[in-house]
Amino acid sequence: MKPYKYIHTTLLVLFLSCVTSGGFAERLVDYVNPLIGTGWHGHTYPGVVCPFGMVQLSPDNGRAGWDWCSGYHYSDTGIAGFSYTHLSGTGIGDMCDISILPIYNKVPDTVHYTTSFYHNNEHAQAGYYTVLMNNGVFVELTATPRNGYTRYTFPKHVHAQLQVDLGWHINWDNPVLCHIDKVNDTLYTGYRYSRGWDNDERLYFAIVLNKPAENLDSLRYLPNKKGLIAFFNFPEGTTNIETKLAISFHSVDAAINNLNEVHTRSFDDTKKYCQDLWEQELQKVRIKTFDSNVLVSFYTGLYHTCLAPNVYNDLGDTILYTNFSIWDIFRSWWPLAMITERSRISDFCNSMLRFYDRTGLLPVWDLQNTETNCMTGYHVASLLSESILNGITGFNVDKSYQAMVHSATQRTPVMDSYIENGYVPQDIAPNSVTLTLDYAYDDWCIAQVAKKLGKTEDYQKFMKRSESFKKLYDPKSGFLVGKNSEGQIAANYDPFYSDVTGHQYYAEGTGWQYNWFVPHAIDELVDMHGGKKKFVDQLDSIWLVSEELHGDHPAIDISGMIGQYDQGNEPSHQTLYTYSAIGMKNKTAYWAREICKKFYTTNPDGLPGNEDCGQMSAWYVLTALGFHPFCPADGKLYFGSPLITDAVIDLQNGKSFSIKVENNNERNKYIKSMELNGNLYTKDYIDYLTIENGGTLKIVMGDRGL
Repeated sequence: MKPYKYIHTTLLVLFLSCVTSGGFAERLVDYVNPLIGTGWHGHTYPGVVCPFGMVQLSPDNGRAGWDWCSGYHYSDTGIAGFSYTHLSGTGIGDMCDISILPIYNKVPDTVHYTTSFYHNNEHAQAGYYTVLMNNGVFVELTATPRNGYTRYTFPKHVHAQLQVDLGWHINWDNPVLCHIDKVNDTLYTGYRYSRGWDNDERLYFAIVLNKPAENLDSLRYLPNKKGLIAFFNFPEGTTNIETKLAISFHSVDAAINNLNEVHTRSFDDTKKYCQDLWEQELQKVRIKTFDSNVLVSFYTGLYHTCLAPNVYNDLGDTILYTNFSIWDIFRSWWPLAMITERSRISDFCNSMLRFYDRTGLLPVWDLQNTETNCMTGYHVASLLSESILNGITGFNVDKSYQAMVHSATQRTPVMDSYIENGYVPQDIAPNSVTLTLDYAYDDWCIAQVAKKLGKTEDYQKFMKRSESFKKLYDPKSGFLVGKNSEGQIAANYDPFYSDVTGHQYYAEGTGWQYNWFVPHAIDELVDMHGGKKKFVDQLDSIWLVSEELHGDHPAIDISGMIGQYDQGNEPSHQTLYTYSAIGMKNKTAYWAREICKKFYTTNPDGLPGNEDCGQMSAWYVLTALGFHPFCPADGKLYFGSPLITDAVIDLQNGKSFSIKVENNNERNKYIKSMELNGNLYTKDYIDYLTIENGGTLKIVMGDRGL
C-alpha cells in the first residue's frame, strides 16, 4: 500500500506537539492536512477551495492515468500548472480547467512548459497552499468560493511570464473551443468549451493581474486549433505577480461579476477569509480523543466531506449545487450531512429537483450540471426519502415523490426486465446483481414516502418490488448470484470473481462484498441464510478468506481489503454495521477499530481507496463518533466503537448534542453501557431526530462488551 517513500509523514507534527490528546485545538484548521489522500488510490487534490466552492485551485503534475484523476498524485514531482477546477477522489478524470504556470525567460511556443518540485518545499493547509518550484518561483494559492487567488514570487533579474494553457486536459477531457480577450491592461476574459466525462462543459473566466503585462502572445495548437496557449510577458525585474481569476458556467459577464467576491481584498485578507470559512465549518463538531492522530484524520476527513458537491450558481443567483456522486454518498456522506449540513439539505434537494425540471429525470451522477449516468441504481431516491422521512423542510415533497417514481418507472430494457422478471437478468445487462439490489433498496425508499403521503397502492407496489433480492439467493452457495432470463445460475459461480469487461455480476465488487446489501430487509436476509448463526458464520468468514480476486480484469477500485471486506470501495461501507443491525455490536466494535487503524492514517496514503467526493471520509467521521447508518433512509445510526473521548456537535437549530465517552482507549473498544440525558439507553442505534433534539449521550467503554 506504500509504493513510494514519503519526504514527511505529516505536516501537522508541530501542531500536534502543542496540543494534549485530551484538549480542543485553538484552531481546528490546524489539524487539516490536504495531502492525506493524494497518495495510494485516494485521488484527492492538495490545493485550495472554500467549503463547497466552485473553484478548486490546485497543482497538476502533467500526467494522465487513473491515479491522476484529480490531476495530482503524491508519487509525482512534476508541475505542469495550477488549474482552477478539480474533482475530489473520483475514479474518472476530468476538469483541471485553465492551467497557469509561472515561468521565465521562455520563448512563447505551443510547447507546454513544465517544471518540478520537492515535497519538502510544498505545504498544504485548508485554504492555503504553497510550493517553491525548482525553477525558483514561489507559489501561493488561496480562494473564495468562485475565485482563485495566486501570488507568485519570481527570482530577481528575470523576464517573468505566466503560461495560460486553455487546451490543457487530462484523461477523458478534450477541449473543443478556447478563447481569450484583452479587456484592458489588467483584465482579460475568455472561455473554454470541452467534452469528456462531462460531454458539454462550458466554462467562462475573468482574470485580473496586479500589474500590466508588457504583451500577450496567444498561440493555437492541437488538431483543428482547438487548444489555445497564451503567455503573459512581464518586464525584466518583475518579482511579484498576483492574479485573481473568477469562473462561471454561464457567461463571461457572470465571471466578471463573480470577481466582486474577491474585489479589493489582498491576498492575505483572502487567505484569512478562506481559512475562517473552514474554521466555521470544522467548529460544527469539536472532539477530544485519546489518540492525537485521530484529530488529524478526523478533521481532514471532515474537510474532505466539504469539497463536494459544489456551488454552480453565480454570485447573486439562486443557490444551485452540482457534482453529486450519488452512488457513493448515499451511504455515509448524506447521513453525516443530515447532522452537520442540515441547513444545506433543502438546497441540495432543490438542486436535484431543478435538474429534474431541466432534464426530465433526477440525477444519477451529475457533473457540472450534466448527467454522466455513472454507476447503478436511482439512489437519489435514498437522499430525498431520507430527507422527507427525517424532518427536512424547504423543498417540494410531492414533486420529489413524483420525480422518484418517474426514475423508478423509466421504460428502458433494463428496467422493463427488472419489472417483468422481478430481478435484472445477466443476459440483459452486466452488473445484474448490483442493479437488482440497488433497485430493491431504492424501491423500499420510495415505498416509505408513499406510505407517509397516504399512497397505499404505490406503497404496496414498491414494497413488493423491494423484495426482488429474494430471487437471487442461491441456497447452495449461500450468495446472492446472477441469473439469466430463464432463472438459471451460472454453472461455475465464483464469489471471488471480479471483472470490468462486461461479464461481471457485481459493479466494482465480488459476491462477498454484495452479499449483505439488503439494508431494508435484514431480517429476511438472515432467514434466507438459514438463521442468525449461519448468517453470522458466513459474515465472519468475509474477514478470513483470501484477498485474492479471480478473473483476468478485476476492478481496480477494490482496495483496502481485509479478507474480502473492501473498505476502499463503497459496497462494503455498510457491511460492518450489519452486525449492529442484528444485535451484535461487539463485532462491529472490533472491526471498526481494526479498519480505522489500518486504513486511515496521517500520511498521503491515508485513505483506503477513492475519496469519492467525501464518502470515504464521511464513513470515518461517523465511525469515529461511534455510529453509522445501516439502512440510510430509516434515519438510524448504529453503534460501533467511538474513537473520541468527548464530542460536541453544534446543531443548526441552535441546540447541541454532546457525546461523553468514559474509559476509552486502545484496549477498551467495546461499549459497556450508555445513558441518554441521564437515563439508561439500551437501543443499538440512535436516530437523527434524537440527535436533533439535543442532549448528552454518555458511553462507558470496556475491554469486553455487553
